[in-house]
This record gives sequence, C-alpha cells and structure tokens, in this order.
Amino acid sequence: SPSFSFAIDQDTGMFRRAINALGFSTLGTERLTILSDGNIGIGTTGPVGLLDVNTKFTVLSGGNVGIGTAVPTTKLEVQGTASASYLLTGNTLQVGGYSSAAYSRFGTDTTSHANYITGSNDLLIAGDLEVNGSAAFDSHVAIGDATDGTDLVKINSQIQSHFIPFANT
Repeated sequence: SPSFSFAIDQDTGMFRRAINALGFSTLGTERLTILSDGNIGIGTTGPVGLLDVNTKFTVLSGGNVGIGTAVPTTKLEVQGTASASYLLTGNTLQVGGYSSAAYSRFGTDTTSHANYITGSNDLLIAGDLEVNGSAAFDSHVAIGDATDGTDLVKINSQIQSHFIPFANT
C-alpha cells in the first residue's frame, strides 16, 4: 500500500520509492515514477529521459525526442513506420542514413555531381527511380556518370527533339 492513500482506496496513492524519488500507484501497481534526477516515467520504473512513456516515447534533457527508442540521437527519431499527411522541413530531408548533407536525399549515397547537387532545393535518389507519369526538366539533365562512353540510355518509346538530330535504329 502507498504511504499516502485514500481511506476508501488503500492501493491508490503516493509513496517514497527510494531516496529522493516518488512513486504513484493505482490498483497497487506503480504507474508513475519521479526519480531524483528529475526523470519522469509513466509505465516504467526506470525512466531514461526527462519523460519516458513506457520506453515507447522518450524526451531527453538535450531536447531529443524518441518514438520507439529510448536513446534518440536527433531532435526527432522514429524507430518503426511513421506517416504524415503533410511534412514541412526547414532545410533538407534525409531518408536513410544518419549523416547530413546540404541537399535532400533518399538513401545514404552522396552525390557524384557536386556541380549540380549542392543546396536544399536539390534532390539525390540513391537507387532506382520509377516514374509512372510525366516528368519535366527545365534545366540540365545528366544521365550516368561514366566519362568513357560506357553509359547507356535505353528508350522504349518515341523521342521528339527540336534541337538534337537523330535516327531511330
């Protein structure tokens, strides 16, 4: 029974769980813990951050927030699947890997076209890309990175150009 409880509900209340630490219980089970370092645990008796909710949601003293991790290494770290109906970033978006780049990227590779991919409006996709629709390019298009002529462009459709003369073979 908790040290401070209700006359008609002896298993609900507050108690001293350790030196300079408090516990709160309902139905005789500790539900909330406040440790001497100020960490608060809900559903856990050993919180590892300022706020630790059953080790599924953690806020560390440096401001890092973790969902599905007790030790987030970035401002927001989600371990598992996350979704958003709208995502706004103030600078770049990194999908895959932990290192930062000045440009947005999907995957962990870094660009081999530093003359094109340099800033927060640029995007690198490391891996395959499939477009089931139209794509428009209002600037330079670089296909491949070999300088010895070994890169191939395979087109399984019609090509029209007002600038490049070619013949279909």
